[in-house]
Amino acid sequence: MCKIENSLYGEIDFPVDTYCFDSKHLLVAGWAFHESGNDVSVEILIDKKSQTIAKWGLPRKDILDKYCTEESYISGFFATCLIKKLEYGSHRLQVLVKYEEQCKCIFQGSFIKSNDVASNPPGFEFYSSMIDHTIPAGASVGSVRSSATNFLKIIKKDGKLKKNNSVLEIGCGFGRFALPVAQFLNKEGNMVAADILPYTVHYLSENVAKRYSNFKAVLLNINNDLYFDNHDDDIGKLPFDDNSFDLIYLQSVFTHVRPNLVKFYLNEFNRILKPGGRSLITYFILDKKSREAIQNGTTANNYKFKHEGEEFYYESLALPEISIAYDISKLKEFYKNAGLDIIHNSFSQSYMRGRWQGNSKAIISQDCIIAKSTTG
Repeated sequence: MCKIENSLYGEIDFPVDTYCFDSKHLLVAGWAFHESGNDVSVEILIDKKSQTIAKWGLPRKDILDKYCTEESYISGFFATCLIKKLEYGSHRLQVLVKYEEQCKCIFQGSFIKSNDVASNPPGFEFYSSMIDHTIPAGASVGSVRSSATNFLKIIKKDGKLKKNNSVLEIGCGFGRFALPVAQFLNKEGNMVAADILPYTVHYLSENVAKRYSNFKAVLLNINNDLYFDNHDDDIGKLPFDDNSFDLIYLQSVFTHVRPNLVKFYLNEFNRILKPGGRSLITYFILDKKSREAIQNGTTANNYKFKHEGEEFYYESLALPEISIAYDISKLKEFYKNAGLDIIHNSFSQSYMRGRWQGNSKAIISQDCIIAKSTTG
């Protein structure tokens, strides 16, 4: 095994100025890891101001092989930054990789905001070229130590996932969670991966759906200030029939969504779930124990959620959707009103605690509520 000299590694994969794909959005993508194998975060700064925390895409087997470190989970990240308020011209971009108290800048440069709209959404060529060594890295459960592996375990155990189930993921990104589920399902089952970002849906349709007959990618029209502000103002129903799915799961989606949408879509989930069907959704949940962690300064990424909105708490005054938290009592109310019964775990708790609360033994980073439909 090769020796890694530095504990934090990362890189962006292509010239950033070619991926300012319209006058409102900038895509930044690359890979990052910590030699311990523990989760890292990637923060994007424009003109020295924090814009967003990157999402994680598919595992990167090419980087895993390059550094010969099976103990580390190496994944591709991507972030969509809203730049509509920036002036046209050149702007400074920084990409930071963070782990506990460590921080490393893996990119300093600039990008050009122009009036020109790219002929194709960004990332197609790059991610298409990566597909042969990206997809196999996630193909074998346990092949890499990843959050996708852990979340799949939860889906199978607590979601009661069966091989012939119909499954929906909302906020699928580049398919890090949806792909292992599709591989677990048989020909009678089906995996529907949905997202609001057109280039991720296109990527999955072109590169994953063509390999797996039980896989389908769907574009959703849902307004969220973290990504877009040009969706329809009206909240619309999800494009699925009643009683369509045995299981619905969302990972790191409602951590960016305000209460009006959370309440609406919980009702939608009850509509499209089959009778007794289950939902698994992650949140930042506030209760006595998590508030103590905040008070003691032991939360991951030093989360405080000190700003209070109507029925929610948030980190950033500039853009609340970056990180949103909910009081557990409020979430119980949302679920009850939606006709979803929260399933208690073996410790008689109403949710599964995540690592963000300072619990290093937790198998997922965010808190998870498991519920079942009472009506269907």
